Amino acid sequence: MALEILKTLCCDEESATCFNKYCDSSVEVDNVIAAVGLIEEASLPKVGDTITISTEEAPVVLSDANYAESLLQWLRDQQFECNGGGEYFHFLNAGLLAKGTRAKPTTVNSETGSPYNGRQKLRQETTAELMLEEHYLPNTDIIAGMQERASSLSVIYFFKQGVIVKDANDDDNIYISDAGFEITGERNDFIKGSITLTDVSKKDKFYYASNANAFIKSLKQATKFTFGNPVVTGLTPLACGSNGACKAYSSIQGVAFTYTPNVNELTSCASWNLYLNCSDALGTVSDDISIDSTTGVITGMTTLPVGTYKFTVEVVNDCCITGGQCFTVEVIPD
Repeated sequence: MALEILKTLCCDEESATCFNKYCDSSVEVDNVIAAVGLIEEASLPKVGDTITISTEEAPVVLSDANYAESLLQWLRDQQFECNGGGEYFHFLNAGLLAKGTRAKPTTVNSETGSPYNGRQKLRQETTAELMLEEHYLPNTDIIAGMQERASSLSVIYFFKQGVIVKDANDDDNIYISDAGFEITGERNDFIKGSITLTDVSKKDKFYYASNANAFIKSLKQATKFTFGNPVVTGLTPLACGSNGACKAYSSIQGVAFTYTPNVNELTSCASWNLYLNCSDALGTVSDDISIDSTTGVITGMTTLPVGTYKFTVEVVNDCCITGGQCFTVEVIPD
């Protein structure tokens, strides 16, 4: 209602530039959470800080205007790096978060007061309920761990137009007031669940995104590793054989080859796997092609039989961030 009043009073006047945030009909903040970041044992960047994020060449000085987008990229960068050391970063977007809402803040009064001197309003309490779309067993363990370390939990609420930050290192007190999981007993069913977060703080500060449409599009994207062009030896690219991101190569039987993936975001230790097709075991060619689980370098032996093979290389780090790239190899007779 307050935003509508501002529109009525100010938005028809060109001189009312100070209210330009409220004059676009797309900028209507509600209690629907588009995504949420859960951070443990880490200090969050603040307005005025200078940070380095992967999408910018130079360090970024945080301001009210760039804080929402920069914080989103900062969180994703932490997930990609996943250096451990007691710090944990989780991002629940549309892939994991079925829906989330944040209640109206409730004022909490002090315990003392009298008929002549009313109780002082000290802080506000807000509850957010998150319903999880797909909650796999490892993530169940993550939530259980958060409950044990609730005093160190910070939360970033991402809305369609910006963010609200609750930092455990400031005056905010965040805890998991409820968490549960629905286990049906069906072998192939997802484990679904819900988390209720409660924060007690002095006030909310909302940081608007500079472009609401671009911001919500970024929130819907899963945090995944992306790949550049690989470095290959002993393979010849097939100009007409590639299909989208799946590159095609030919190799001569009896000639060894290597395929080294190039991950754009990878900045720390991760583990690598190689599959036949999308997710099948290598099976009969397991002795003819291998992958270094620490570097991702794939080596095709001279014994790989004549034929066409599709492989998928996968990378995953300890923060459960994954990424994959496929390629085909046509082994032709010498």
